[in-house]
Amino acid sequence: MKKLIYFFTAITLFFTACTTIYQGKIKEVDDEFKNIRTISYTQYLFPVERITPISNAIVTYYKEKNDSTQKFSAYFVISRSSNSFPVENKVYMKIDGKTYEFEINQQKSEYKSFTSTKTSTTTTKDSTKVSTTNSSNTELSQWYDDKFVIHFSDELVNSMLNAKVILYRMYFGPEIVTYKVEYQNISRLKEMLNK
Repeated sequence: MKKLIYFFTAITLFFTACTTIYQGKIKEVDDEFKNIRTISYTQYLFPVERITPISNAIVTYYKEKNDSTQKFSAYFVISRSSNSFPVENKVYMKIDGKTYEFEINQQKSEYKSFTSTKTSTTTTKDSTKVSTTNSSNTELSQWYDDKFVIHFSDELVNSMLNAKVILYRMYFGPEIVTYKVEYQNISRLKEMLNK
């Protein structure tokens, strides 16, 4: 019985930690060079679709304001496998049943790779000799990071302030990918929008 309690406690702590890790901080900066105040908040979103060559999205919401104006944008970095297509030039957002369409700005793809090598040495000894065998295993991971920006109108920001769930939909060639903003992420986003 104690093992079962420990197991459920560990699972609860794990999911609480995951929620906390991916809960970004709201950063505020007074920029005296441009004479503006900037506010930003970063979220880590995972695709709703389970089997897809498109991976997580890092979304940084960015608000720039001075005494007379304010601008609001979202900066996306989306990882995808090397055998997938780049993101198409539009992003769709759905808030409470209403769909919005955005043109992608500053779009670029960056090729990324990571090589890891594992080496092992085995020494065998018997009464007549000592032999050493070396082996290595190299793995190469390759992917692309698609980066782009979308800009929000004041009307859209007002809709976001009242939203319960926000869905982003993107198309990567034949692949459809949806990211959902809800729960703590949407509460934090609303907090950032209100600053």
